[in-house]
Amino acid sequence: MKHITGNTAFAAARCLGLLIGVTAALAAPGAGAQTVELQQNGFLHTGSYIDNFYIDGFAGNSYTSGSLTGNSQYGPGPNLGYTFSSNATVQSSGTNAGKFENLPGGDLDANTQILSFSGLGGATTTDTINFAQGFSNVTFNYSLGTNNAAYGQTADVWSGVNGTGTLVGTIALTASVNPVACASHLDAYCSWSAASAAGLSGIGESITFGVANTAASENLELDAITVSAVPELSRFWMMLVGLSALAMLALGRRRGGY
Repeated sequence: MKHITGNTAFAAARCLGLLIGVTAALAAPGAGAQTVELQQNGFLHTGSYIDNFYIDGFAGNSYTSGSLTGNSQYGPGPNLGYTFSSNATVQSSGTNAGKFENLPGGDLDANTQILSFSGLGGATTTDTINFAQGFSNVTFNYSLGTNNAAYGQTADVWSGVNGTGTLVGTIALTASVNPVACASHLDAYCSWSAASAAGLSGIGESITFGVANTAASENLELDAITVSAVPELSRFWMMLVGLSALAMLALGRRRGGY
């Protein structure tokens, strides 16, 4: 029996070491930040709904024609792994009243477009960003309409897509304490703040904003959404912990003479 238990301990320890090595070797290259910018390859047409653009698909209008395939202004987009609720739209600084100013510098899209959520989704639509691969942190820039504190809300991070699973983090989106005046009286999004959800209690897969179809959710604009992508093998850490426990148990039995 000792011989069998010893072999079990050796095999478990070897398996554990092998899995750690494979996880370290394969997970490290896959880690890193993944940023979605709303005009980073020059395709997106202002006012369009994002639809499947950031999963190698097309943008368009979710509420009328659907994705507009075959039109160079709508895709195909890059495969960045981001999906959005059907009311997610692209807005330009040069369209209509209520446009934005003063975006923080250094963005990939040269600060030409931002993300907003249309009220056309109705009461059943929750403003959502999904990153199904999973992320350990998220950062973004945001602005509240006219920097009005009444439009303050939270961005909730969930362990599943579309706001499902467990709540693993909450970000307060409040009015800027250092507001910047708008150059044009027609503009509304001129004071921008940085948000971060470092220190999540688990791996996130989606972010929801405010409450569906409320004034707050319709008076929020976002830009430079960046997640710290989680390598696929990191999801097997629980298995790794289980194998570790098995190895320690087997070694303990061997030393105890069982």
